[in-house]
Amino acid sequence: MSSRALVTGLFLLAALVNLAPVVGLVLPSRIAGAYGVAVEGPDLLILLRHRAGIVGALLAAAALRPRLRTLATCVGLFSMLSFAVVVWLDGPANAALRRVAAVDVVASLALAAAWWLDRRPGAVASRRPAPAAPPSRYAVRQLGPGDAPRLETLATVFGEAFDDPGSYTASRPDPAYHRRLLGGDCFIALVAEADGEIVGGIAAYELPKLERERSEIYLYDLAVASPHRRRGVATALIRKLEEIAAERGAQVVFVQADAGDEPAIALYSRLGAREDVHHFDLPVGASRARES
Repeated sequence: MSSRALVTGLFLLAALVNLAPVVGLVLPSRIAGAYGVAVEGPDLLILLRHRAGIVGALLAAAALRPRLRTLATCVGLFSMLSFAVVVWLDGPANAALRRVAAVDVVASLALAAAWWLDRRPGAVASRRPAPAAPPSRYAVRQLGPGDAPRLETLATVFGEAFDDPGSYTASRPDPAYHRRLLGGDCFIALVAEADGEIVGGIAAYELPKLERERSEIYLYDLAVASPHRRRGVATALIRKLEEIAAERGAQVVFVQADAGDEPAIALYSRLGAREDVHHFDLPVGASRARES
């Protein structure tokens, strides 16, 4: 039996225990045998009120709807354990009521176990939907020399996504520079478009290697506009870059992520192998002179 089925079954068991007194409303003759109280007396009224059908109904609903399980567990545990405490401390109670209290304790243990199994990290992760493939309205493509204006738009998307517009838009290069960049062999620009609008993209660089006749692809920038995130767009962009890398005979695609950028780290950890390295920026020219 899978853990998911076990959790569902335990919640249903607790629901049945709480719904049992409701049957007494339909078949009163069974109350005396099961609970040892008279149908006409106030004892039955108290018992049936305590076992209000809403508790059992909530637990049954939680068996099918995980979002209700914490609330249902709290309500169910309070209902069953408080009844057991009253029976044992406020006695003397008859043997039938003590038996019902014992059943409530067992059901409470089952309910607590179901909640614990349901809240384990692996169980929570298994309920999360896998990242969906981009909807059909998203199109991923590589920019060419004639796409210089779209490369400027991509720079704007980067600036907004990284909250760094100054670096990406304050001093835009000449369009001729963008045409040369897109026409070269070492720069790769990919965009994701929705209804003709650029909503994300990649800027990557192919690095020829010395030790062998091969190259590596450095994924330098990757961003998706906030309204379009968590829709598989970033994954689709990376997959497209991997296709291009394979066509070019590149050995690997590598990327860096800033410490604390958990969404990026989670994405790259899912798609590749992690290496812990140190990054250093070495000043050049005037910057070096100022430091000296």
